[in-house]
Amino acid sequence: MKKFNNKYLPKIKKINVFEAVNKQVTDGLKKTGMSWFKAWTDSNGNIQDPINRCTKRGYNGVNIFILNATASVEGYPSNEWVSFAEAKKLGSNVKKGEKSTMIVYWNIAFMVKDKWFPNLTALNKAGYTEDDAKKLFTLKQFRVFNIAQCENLTACREIPTESEDNLDIQPIESAEAIVNGYKNAPKIIERPQGSAYYTPMRDIITMPTREQFVERTSIDDFYKVLFHEMIHSTGHSSRLDRKLVGVTADKVSYSKEELIAEIGAMYLTSIAHLNPQDHERQSQAYINGWIKFIKSSHEKALISAMTKARQGVDLILK
Repeated sequence: MKKFNNKYLPKIKKINVFEAVNKQVTDGLKKTGMSWFKAWTDSNGNIQDPINRCTKRGYNGVNIFILNATASVEGYPSNEWVSFAEAKKLGSNVKKGEKSTMIVYWNIAFMVKDKWFPNLTALNKAGYTEDDAKKLFTLKQFRVFNIAQCENLTACREIPTESEDNLDIQPIESAEAIVNGYKNAPKIIERPQGSAYYTPMRDIITMPTREQFVERTSIDDFYKVLFHEMIHSTGHSSRLDRKLVGVTADKVSYSKEELIAEIGAMYLTSIAHLNPQDHERQSQAYINGWIKFIKSSHEKALISAMTKARQGVDLILK
């Protein structure tokens, strides 16, 4: 087998995928604010995460946020996607002039002593197993198109018409269903006070009363804040074990955990069809603060936060 030597890798000009994703997100935040992280809903108000039209499998992690946001911003009637080759496989073509959307995946290469193997198949052919090798994870890009960008390609999931809009959605009931559906959840306490917080040592979420939110903003904001603290709680050692830090920790670590909670809370808020009135968190200054943090952080920080936020959401909803 021909050796795959990493000394040749620098000769290949590659896009910095981390930087590309960071730009994609910050550009979106400038246009739509934290709504960029919302779930995508069809015209009937149903949540539909993105799927591959060819394989009918769902996308994971960061790609869910990227494709949801793109489908919402572009106004696509479906959240189904294909690669250029997959469109042809389905008997279609990408329409002339259409721009692709970048998604990402982790590629795993292997090293045994001084030999590099680009994939598991090559490693096995050389007589080695995964236990024999060190792993090198590389984030790579992949390009997809929404089926609305393709010729004569219909959705495999039903697209309701506007006349079928669901007018019976009850946001508070939806929010309560999310809260009550959280298995192995922390204890939630409501009492008159000025702030909300999660205490990892006691595994307790402490909230101001609902009446306080109604007086100041709205009941929707109560659930938005509660969802924020619930995402924090998913990092408890008995759950996803994110090594939670408090306000006394270094600013970077604290901000990373806050970004995870904000992203996750925005997604949960949107699937409950809530409409928070907290203008501070929707202000341009607030959005600019997160954009500044993303740009000043390590290039991997945003993808890490988005991935962990999605893990928290999945834990609450499973």
